[in-house]
Amino acid sequence: KKISGVLLLALLVCTLFAGCSIETIQSKEEESKYNFYYLNTNETRLKSEPYEPEEEKKEYMVKALIQKLGSRETPEDGISLLPEKVSISSYDLQDKLLIIDFSKEYNNMSKVREIMTRAGIVQTLLQAPDIAKIRFTVAGQALKDSRNEEIGEMTSKTFAEYSGKDTE
Repeated sequence: KKISGVLLLALLVCTLFAGCSIETIQSKEEESKYNFYYLNTNETRLKSEPYEPEEEKKEYMVKALIQKLGSRETPEDGISLLPEKVSISSYDLQDKLLIIDFSKEYNNMSKVREIMTRAGIVQTLLQAPDIAKIRFTVAGQALKDSRNEEIGEMTSKTFAEYSGKDTE
């Protein structure tokens, strides 16, 4: 009886460990291929949530992601990338380049918020198939930095330090 009790206990422990490892593998498989970025409540870090497009086509994903940005949907622990008064006036797809034109209120953001907003939008939209570069304009004019120089085209390397998920 003692031996069968020990064997039963060992079998139970092995079953428990096997169940845990299967669950871990499944949760890794459930990670999303795409993410939608937003700001933490302090506006100091990018956070992300899984995003599942209905279609994985460039035109569809760009339109859907821009609409989601404009709707300002975010989880409870975050803030929309676009401040309340800033809107996307238009966008233009030119081969692998996406040009996004913002309302003039874009220029009223603090520098830190503007950089975080830009990083989040670029990271979000570069996930669309065949989009390699993004350029921002404000009221039809090229976006400029604090030295009045055009920022130009941004790629995945422009904001490399923001590409990971926030671990907070």
